[in-house]
Amino acid sequence: EGQEDEAGESAEPVSAANDEATAVAAEVDPSLNEELAKLVFNYEASVQRSKAELVASIEACERSNAKEFAAFEADLHGYMSQCEGRTVTTVPSSAIAGTEIILLLSKDKAAQLGSQAGVTLVCRYNENRFQEEHGDPEEVTTDSGSWLMYVFEVPAHAYEIKYDFYDGKGWYLKNEEKFVLPCLSPQSKDQCLAKMKERHLERVTEERAALRSAPPQKASSAEGVPPQTFEEEVRARVHGIRDATMGVFESVLAEKNLHTNWYYEGEARPGESVTVFYDAAAGPLAGCQHLILHWGCNAWSTKGFESALQPKSE
Repeated sequence: EGQEDEAGESAEPVSAANDEATAVAAEVDPSLNEELAKLVFNYEASVQRSKAELVASIEACERSNAKEFAAFEADLHGYMSQCEGRTVTTVPSSAIAGTEIILLLSKDKAAQLGSQAGVTLVCRYNENRFQEEHGDPEEVTTDSGSWLMYVFEVPAHAYEIKYDFYDGKGWYLKNEEKFVLPCLSPQSKDQCLAKMKERHLERVTEERAALRSAPPQKASSAEGVPPQTFEEEVRARVHGIRDATMGVFESVLAEKNLHTNWYYEGEARPGESVTVFYDAAAGPLAGCQHLILHWGCNAWSTKGFESALQPKSE
């Protein structure tokens, strides 16, 4: 009974405290809810305004780009005369994700900088996270000179474009500060990056599926067996590379007569044994009684091994 009385006495202050807290909350909650409602309303209104402004900016840019395209197509010489002296120009001057753009490189300027034929445009998107290459440009001759014209579509998930050029023969034209083109997109940066990763995974999946569904290649030799699966095809290619490498190695040894002091018996294949012979009576180690062979695999990518050579009488 004493414990029950004690518990009952202790419960009364707690109940009173709860009642007091409830009363305080009842007094404070209305104002807090009102302030919170204002913050939420202002935030949502701000988001809506930002979206409306972005849509308006894209629509205005689309109208401006359409005018630039029309001027470019209607009077190519007149349009390009305004670009005389430039190394690179874009039509239109502002890019929009998912739309077409034209990039022109002055062939005369590129030649002065040392380029040769076959210049390729490299577009790097979203802070160098992925890139595309565009070759075989159309050559356009105007009063302001000759231009290499690249026409391509900006990816729908791009928010920035950086570009440069190379000819595959050592020449490279790059300018991190000037060769940059902002790209308007209705998506946020995070949405663009998420879409970029999604597209990358889709491409990888498609490429793997295409490799697996492709018919097996025919063997080059009569005794070879055509690979039936993707894994077998990869294994066959590895064996082919290894055999070709060993063939080159053998021809070099034969050409330089490096088998004079040593040779081996057996076929150097994974899982098989070879016996190495060294003529201890000739060469720089002539007269040595105890010889140790130090050897490794795959361009010494594994640690070296040591094997003592045993004497063998002819």
